[in-house]
Amino acid sequence: MASSSGPLRRDRVADSGYRSFRERSLENREKDLTLPWRHWLRERYARYWYLLGVFLLDLLVAGTILQFDTGAAPETWQYALAIVVVIVLAYPEYLGYRRLWPPHPME
Repeated sequence: MASSSGPLRRDRVADSGYRSFRERSLENREKDLTLPWRHWLRERYARYWYLLGVFLLDLLVAGTILQFDTGAAPETWQYALAIVVVIVLAYPEYLGYRRLWPPHPME
C-alpha cells in the first residue's frame, strides 16, 4: 500500500490545480517580464513614492531648522542653514536613488 506522502500524492496535488505561493509568484514574475508596461508602471510608482518621501524629509529638516526659537520670525542665517543642509542631504538621496534604480546601459 502506498503512503499518502509519496509521489502519488504529489500527482494528485498537481492534478487538483493547487499551486504553491512560490509557483504563483514565479508565474506572476513571468507575466511581468512578458508585459513590460506592468514593470514600467511598478517602477514609476516606486520612484514616485521614493521622491515624495525624500521631498517630505527635506521639508521636515528645513522646517526643523527654521523653527529654532530666536524671535518672531526666522532670521537670515536660519534660511541659509536650511538651504545648505537640504543641499548636502541631496547627495545621499541621489546615491540612494541611483542604487535603487541604476541607469540603463544605454544611458
